Amino acid sequence: MLNPEKFLSKTKRKLGLPFLVFIGVGGTVGPGIFVLLSPGAKIAGTALPWAFLFGGILSLGVALIYAEFGSAMPTSGASLNLLFKAFGRGYLPFVTSWLVVLGDISAVAISALAFGYYTSLLVPINSVVLALSMLIIIVLLNIRGITKTALVQGIVALVLLIGLAFLTGKLFSETSIGFNLSNTSGGLISILAATAVIYTAFIGYEDIVSVAGEVENPDRNVALALILTVVIVTTLFFLISWVAVNVVPPEVLGEAEAPLFLVAEKLGGLGKIIVFTTAILGALSTLITTLLVGSREVYAVSKHNFFKNFFAKLNKWQVPSRTVWFVGAIALVLILTDSVEFVAYLANSVYLISLLLVITALFKMRAKRPFLERPFKIPLFPWLLIGVGGLSLLVLLFVEVKALIITFIWALIGFVLYLTAQIKKERARLMMIGMLVLLNLVLFSFLLSCYLTL
Repeated sequence: MLNPEKFLSKTKRKLGLPFLVFIGVGGTVGPGIFVLLSPGAKIAGTALPWAFLFGGILSLGVALIYAEFGSAMPTSGASLNLLFKAFGRGYLPFVTSWLVVLGDISAVAISALAFGYYTSLLVPINSVVLALSMLIIIVLLNIRGITKTALVQGIVALVLLIGLAFLTGKLFSETSIGFNLSNTSGGLISILAATAVIYTAFIGYEDIVSVAGEVENPDRNVALALILTVVIVTTLFFLISWVAVNVVPPEVLGEAEAPLFLVAEKLGGLGKIIVFTTAILGALSTLITTLLVGSREVYAVSKHNFFKNFFAKLNKWQVPSRTVWFVGAIALVLILTDSVEFVAYLANSVYLISLLLVITALFKMRAKRPFLERPFKIPLFPWLLIGVGGLSLLVLLFVEVKALIITFIWALIGFVLYLTAQIKKERARLMMIGMLVLLNLVLFSFLLSCYLTL
């Protein structure tokens, strides 16, 4: 997810290394870890921690890639900026931006579902109803204008880190959990398959690149902050998943909607309070952020005249309300699947495909602008890029086919929308409305059929 402040303020701030790491860790540790333990445990069993470790290794390689263009082109939205600089104002950067929007919408759906799952343990209401209700509330708040400051984001991140670290440490001290590798079952295939569903839990450290234009000494701090963030998050996720699969049988964990709650029950009331507090706060924080950012990304693309300014119109509160409704509507369809596993696969397919395009863009920029000053250069070039790209393709092979189909349909619609930018305004507007209606009908019909066959 991206830091929404870049859309809400024109002022520049000097961000030092500690605060930059805080942004990265705070953007990464969200509701994903609270719900993705379940599908991960179902696939990998007690080998789940190694899937998180593998995801962390892949994320470290990606972080080094981001570090090069983040320090060489320290501007807000540096990853998309790289694509536009490498490929020009063509269909490829646009379709990639369109895919990134789907990734944000998937994050909105995961956050809402996480809120619903954990809140339903406190109130006797269906979890999907709770998720949809909270989504509608946040959409209505966004329509009237809502800001989320870095201070609030920082406080929530601090609560999450302290809560999860305390929970993990307490379970290690009060149970006989150790690092006995003989208790680990499952091979490489199960680890890769689990990585394909849990990898979205790592998405968020790219916030650091998104605010690169506000970083003090970016040639050093961007790369260092990315590396430190990935190391901290990977360590935390590995320990949490290790505790989870050793405290609760994986087959039980795999069937739970709120898996971390089962783990917390081992500590009694204190554990439950910690999990409820961190899960609900994290879900709400991420829901607000991703809905805000997803809608503003559609707005930003529209301002480039790709949508003939259909989404660029502001309401009386100076909010691009059409983009908020659009993001909320697609997220609503994803929530109706009531499947965190499917939505996570969808998010991962988007992120991994976008990563492959970023790698291609970086190769192209190396050839196109060989004399560009690069304060941080990717080590072992080009082998690291090839390795990260290969691992991304390998993980993509284990993504659910239904998610890949939806991703393909979404990209195809994005390509058609790009073509409408070449048509006269009146026809393009009608075509846009028709495409949006068709998109919602196709997604709703497909996801409903998938849900009914579960």
